[in-house]
Amino acid sequence: MTIYPKKINKVPLDNIRVEDYVFHTEETNHQKSFIKSLPFHTTIQQTFVPLENIKNLSIIETELNMSIGYASMIIQNPGSINVCHKDQCFLLEEKTNKTKIRANIFLSDWIFGQLIETESFTISRWEKFSAYIWDVNSWHFAINFSDVDKLTLQFSGYSNE
Repeated sequence: MTIYPKKINKVPLDNIRVEDYVFHTEETNHQKSFIKSLPFHTTIQQTFVPLENIKNLSIIETELNMSIGYASMIIQNPGSINVCHKDQCFLLEEKTNKTKIRANIFLSDWIFGQLIETESFTISRWEKFSAYIWDVNSWHFAINFSDVDKLTLQFSGYSNE
C-alpha cells in the first residue's frame, strides 16, 4: 500500500504551454474545508486539458503509477491562497476497489513565497516537472506570496499500486 503524499522527481512532460489555453476564475473558499470563510484573495485560474493534447500520456501514467482520468492546469496568482481542502476528483467515476489520487506537477521552478502544505510535509523548492501525488483523503493548501504566478498541471485518476 502506498503512503501519500509521494514525490516523483521528474515527469516526462514538456509540451504543455499555458498560453495555449483559456482559463476561468474559481473561488477556492467554497470547497469542503475546515475553514468556512476567509476575508482575502482565494481565487485560482483553471482550465481542463484534453488528454489527447498530452504527448507520452502512457509513459506519464507509468511514471506516476496511475490511470489518468482527466487533467487540469492551474494558475495561482501572486498573493492568493488555496484554502485547506481535500481533493474531490469530481469527474472520476466511483470505483470501490481503486484509490482516487491526484498528481500535482509543477510547470515552473519554485520561487520564494510559493508553498504547498500537506498534513505530512511542506512542499517547497521544487524543480520544473517534479510532482507530488496524494489521495482524496489528504488535507492540503497552497499559497503564493511570491510576485509571479505558480503554475501546475494536475492529473486526476486511480492508483495502479
